[in-house]
Amino acid sequence: MSGVSTSRRILIFNADDYGLSPSISAGILASSSGVVRSTSVMANFVTEDEARALMESGMSIGGHLNLSTGYPLSSDYPEELLLPDGRFNKELALQASTWESQAMRDAALREWWAQLDRISLLGIHIDHLDSHHHTHLLEPLFTSALDLALARRLGLRVRGQQYGKAWAAGVPAPEHFYEGFFGYNNIGRAGLLEALSRIQGAVVEVMCHPGIVDMLAYERTSYQEEREAELALLGDALLVTELEAQGWTIGGYVW
Repeated sequence: MSGVSTSRRILIFNADDYGLSPSISAGILASSSGVVRSTSVMANFVTEDEARALMESGMSIGGHLNLSTGYPLSSDYPEELLLPDGRFNKELALQASTWESQAMRDAALREWWAQLDRISLLGIHIDHLDSHHHTHLLEPLFTSALDLALARRLGLRVRGQQYGKAWAAGVPAPEHFYEGFFGYNNIGRAGLLEALSRIQGAVVEVMCHPGIVDMLAYERTSYQEEREAELALLGDALLVTELEAQGWTIGGYVW
């Protein structure tokens, strides 16, 4: 990700949640007909078939680090951070105070390593990291995320002042992270084009969640019909033309 020319403006639409369900994964792949050229994988859900299809797609791929949905992959994850059935306790995972102790931060890092190991075993080659529900952006965990990205030589999703910290640590990251394209009130062509026309920076990432929703997806996520609305817009090749007219180059985390 280094060596980006300042004369170019690169826009990365990264589809989160690949692997959360086969229908969501299929929707993400379908969205690549438009502006989505990058996605990030949920290691504790993705199947071998989904992994194979993703590697054949040619998309930029990231690891969607996860401490809040489904079951952990590490064998020694703290029981106090799990629900009685062994799934992650989302409520605790999203609280910064949960990660204030070194022991808990170490557990999170071991889990992230386990997830990246599974992604590697599936034959998926990744170029960046982000996380489910933005847990890696919580201040107690951000240094661990930086260390992991640096160790694997990966790019990293950051927010605000974390951009400077990432580059100081030698971890490349987009200059601006746009997370406003989320929820029915924000899924619209005119609003997206207007928002992006005002954003500054040579490299900008847009978080998105295109997908097709089936019963399994309903069980695993509360963000449901919105995914299909995102797919209808982001999968439209005309949107590429409209954004290029604004001066953007649509790409992935490798450029």
